[in-house]
Amino acid sequence: MSPQLRRTPIALLSCAILAACGALAPAGVAAAEHRHAGRGLAEPPPEQTPGASEVGPSPTAPRPSEPAAGHENGCGVNIEASAERVAAGETVTLRGQLLCAEEASADGATIAILQRGRIDGVPTVSSLSATAGEGGSFEVTTPALSASSMFLARCTLARRGARVAVKVTPRVTLEGPAAAGAQLLTRPSGAGRGHRVFRFAGTVDPALGGIRVALQYQYGGGSDVWRTVAFGHAGEDGRYAFVHGFGSGGPVDVRVVAHPRGELAAASEPLSYEVVGPARRAGAALAAPTLTLAPPPATVAAGAEVAFSGTVAPAAPADASEPVAGTVELQRQNPDGIGFHVVASATTDGTGAYAIPYVFGHAGTVTLRIKVLGASGEVAVSAPFAIEVAPT
Repeated sequence: MSPQLRRTPIALLSCAILAACGALAPAGVAAAEHRHAGRGLAEPPPEQTPGASEVGPSPTAPRPSEPAAGHENGCGVNIEASAERVAAGETVTLRGQLLCAEEASADGATIAILQRGRIDGVPTVSSLSATAGEGGSFEVTTPALSASSMFLARCTLARRGARVAVKVTPRVTLEGPAAAGAQLLTRPSGAGRGHRVFRFAGTVDPALGGIRVALQYQYGGGSDVWRTVAFGHAGEDGRYAFVHGFGSGGPVDVRVVAHPRGELAAASEPLSYEVVGPARRAGAALAAPTLTLAPPPATVAAGAEVAFSGTVAPAAPADASEPVAGTVELQRQNPDGIGFHVVASATTDGTGAYAIPYVFGHAGTVTLRIKVLGASGEVAVSAPFAIEVAPT
């Protein structure tokens, strides 16, 4: 066979293959484009894009809001307090405004104000109400506050409420052994019995039993560096008492700080004194006190008042420069059984007699004792005694 004839079948086969490839190529490309379109990698050709009437809302386009029931006017409410922090027993004025798209809609609307707080760890809820005046403004004064509170203002016309917080600090009073500005005479050197101690007492309002109190002082006055020298707890009536002696002379400021649970700490107004140690008069007598107590009842009913009475001797000191022993304390044992705290106190009369009234509030066994600070700084304490408080 000639070379020309041998090349002819090969050429014919090549042409057939090329023709077949050319025929299959459009179909393969179309299939590939179809697969890519299914994967979101290719856009449809312009002629396949749907018309504007077929396109739904864009995912990013804002949707028109539908007015909810009671909010047709798109109202909003705000509220503020006349003070962010007040002392216990004070009030605050709550002011705010109900703003509506149509101003007339706010006139005469009722604003409900919910007050939430905690008293001695127990949640409390109460309510107030105010009426919106012209322009939607409203104002209401709270009752006397005894604990930090959150006030929530709401109105049926407003989509959302508003809130404002008011912190309440306890009110602490302090009474010293003498009027502010007086001299406190420390025990003269050589007496052999240490320094004379002085009594500081007062109240914490609100009277929540068990509030922790601290006695603090600073020397020099105006330094604002306070040193805590004693801790205690207020009684169920809110009263507390400390006895303390000063080791050095000079001007001193004294205050008491209360730490109620879950509330802000607060301090009493400081009392300023001049601590001096005068020379002792020769032959002056310092007698330690003696204490008597009438037998207390073994059982009382809850809510009953009992007067604990007795005498303190000497009724007057032998040394006229010494203070008279006249303060007698009724102390109750702490819940953990360690130590006592003051729950009530009284002063003796001219004969040295005393009577301390006390009301038992809850059923259970109560352990008490009587304590007195003598003229010489000596302390007399009765033996602890238990009283069974029966339910009413």
